[in-house]
Amino acid sequence: MRRMWKKIGKRLTVLFLTAVLLTENLCFSFLSGAMVLAADENQGVESESSNASEENGKDDYAWLDNLKTDEVKPIKEIQEDNQPCVIGPGVDNAGDSFAQTAMEFAEKAAKKAAEILPETDEVAEAAKAGGSILSIVGSALNVLTIVNNMLAMGDLKNNNEFWRAMEKLALMAEALLALLSLLATFGVFAGGWLLPLIAFIVGIIAAILHSDEFAWRWGGGRIKPPDGVNALKPNIYIYYADSGAPVQVRFTYPELLTTTIPEYGGGWDAASLGNGQIVEKDGNVYDYLFYESVTSKGLFQRNKGYQIPAGEREETFRRILGGMGFNEQEISDFVEFWSRRLDAGVDYRMYPQGTALVDLAMPMTVTPKPDHIERIWFVFEKENGRQIQEPESYILERDAEKTVIEWGGMVFGE
Repeated sequence: MRRMWKKIGKRLTVLFLTAVLLTENLCFSFLSGAMVLAADENQGVESESSNASEENGKDDYAWLDNLKTDEVKPIKEIQEDNQPCVIGPGVDNAGDSFAQTAMEFAEKAAKKAAEILPETDEVAEAAKAGGSILSIVGSALNVLTIVNNMLAMGDLKNNNEFWRAMEKLALMAEALLALLSLLATFGVFAGGWLLPLIAFIVGIIAAILHSDEFAWRWGGGRIKPPDGVNALKPNIYIYYADSGAPVQVRFTYPELLTTTIPEYGGGWDAASLGNGQIVEKDGNVYDYLFYESVTSKGLFQRNKGYQIPAGEREETFRRILGGMGFNEQEISDFVEFWSRRLDAGVDYRMYPQGTALVDLAMPMTVTPKPDHIERIWFVFEKENGRQIQEPESYILERDAEKTVIEWGGMVFGE
């Protein structure tokens, strides 16, 4: 799952840069417009302020034009030198003060505009340089996407015919959109906002269809998980008392299978012989059903286990499995395989994994449903001096007419 999200993240990065590049001209147009607007507003402040002072000045002295000569009265009172002089019916020199203030404001605004415009030019140049860098990076990522997708089409993940075709189509579509984005970046045509949106959707679909997780679950692929480990020689023993009773065995995720005896195909269809043996649909008689698979080692516990000294390996195996309730045939098969599979002369630890954990790692359905199903895997790890607890005693339940017993193992650290 983490791989899939990493792929999706890479595609999102490319698509984001593409969207930025396709809107680059729009951003520069907006910035240029803002600069012009700022200059116009600053020039307008001076013009409007001058006009305002002239108009206000005219309004303040308009009464003189309408004043009749015979209405002029002598000055009634001259105030102290620092006080304004009254020149008429309630009109003082406020108009002159307003005009002077407006002119000062206009001069300051003009100076501010002169300071701002060079800074705005610097911002525009910096933005242009940044756009050039994004163009280079985005173009490189688009080229990388095209190359990667061409190579990926030669290494498709899905085995299912339909999903394999969909995976190939999605990779081709994503490569084509990357090419169009590359051309749009260099101005060959106007991509607009629709191209990044389509590329985003197709990129997500391609990432999902080309992921290992999708191939395991639905695409029929047999891809080893990122932290995967091989489950070695799980043997399934079927004990149904009724001779000739049909038995079907199905795995939920058959794509995780790497080896099966007999051939799994669409599932195992067998018949019980009543003595612990089964006859498969191929007509052959088997003591057990055999398979190997891949699984995630993070599912299993390594806190409780057994010490397996190199010089006493076979005896220790027999003692542990006999104490758990495995029968002689099951123990002999286990000892024969694992005594040779583990490195000679090396001490190991053996951690038992119960039915619940095995079902989580490799879900399986048996029909008709058995009265008891016991699935025990063991994790083997070389002795490293770390202290562990010995597991609680556990006895298999197998005293019923329909019982299924399974053992298997994994080696960590190889």
